[in-house]
Amino acid sequence: MNYIEEIDPSYATEVHECDLTEELIPKRRSSNPIESKHLWRGKIPTNLDIGEHKIEIKATDQFRKYNIKTSS
Repeated sequence: MNYIEEIDPSYATEVHECDLTEELIPKRRSSNPIESKHLWRGKIPTNLDIGEHKIEIKATDQFRKYNIKTSS
């Protein structure tokens, strides 16, 4: 995986939808998107069999402690 500094696409979509709505939204508009410091990008194979698959992410914090996250 590679660390990237880009606008968070999920957040940008939320702000964009808020800007385009024709109905008044009862909440305050979020601030404009800026480059995010928490995004990572990696390649996922596209030739996988149909079914459930798991992704395991291993990270090390500044204290050299490991954190493992599994997602399906």
